Amino acid sequence: MLRSKIKGNAMLAEIVAELAPTGVLRAGINLGNFLLVTGRSATGDPEGVSPSIAKAVGSISSGVPVRYVPFAKPGPLADAVDDNVWDIGSDRRGAAACPEDCFHGRVYRD
Repeated sequence: MLRSKIKGNAMLAEIVAELAPTGVLRAGINLGNFLLVTGRSATGDPEGVSPSIAKAVGSISSGVPVRYVPFAKPGPLADAVDDNVWDIGSDRRGAAACPEDCFHGRVYRD
């Protein structure tokens, strides 16, 4: 289904392949920051700024589904950068991070 949504738009397909190579946008979520994660939904998904940003990225990426990968603190989230368990995440300041940025092939940090 995902392929049919993006068929005919090669640039979007390339972006989606970079952001969500598994077909699902895996969002590393730092549960330890109450400003970024304010609670849990009835289904147990995290709620707040970070999960909302992940949903928005999935939405603008032609409706790519989002799966949350929770971490109790920012350290373990950052430590997992090379473990291929998340595609996007946020650090302790809430800045976006990716395992690789598409321009420099390395982790982007402020």
